[in-house]
Amino acid sequence: MRKVKHDEKITNSIVADVDNNTVTTTFTVKADNKRETQKYVAEGFVLGFEGVTPAELMTMASRSIIIGEQRKFRDADNAGHLAIINTKRVSVRMVLDAERRTADPKVKARNAIAKLDKATREALLKEYSI
Repeated sequence: MRKVKHDEKITNSIVADVDNNTVTTTFTVKADNKRETQKYVAEGFVLGFEGVTPAELMTMASRSIIIGEQRKFRDADNAGHLAIINTKRVSVRMVLDAERRTADPKVKARNAIAKLDKATREALLKEYSI
């Protein structure tokens, strides 16, 4: 692992090599320390799947899908996901094909501001008023 430079952009990647039973990844990680802001990148991190049965692979993949879908399942306003819960069957193909939802910057900003105490919020609004 190496340190990520302040202005460096890292693209996470996952590349499967079925013939060699491996997956090669690149990802970033931040130390588990609230004061630590330094990110590190793991480039060429290889997962070896030798000796893994199809059932074990499906079980492991299911964990990842469940974790990813839990946030959507909690959203009671999302009728499509409520319908999936009611059928008790999720198409893995559908999950794989679904595009990753990107957050609206206005919603992200509004949520961040809502978490601030009143004095900090007022100071911030005053600072950025035109």
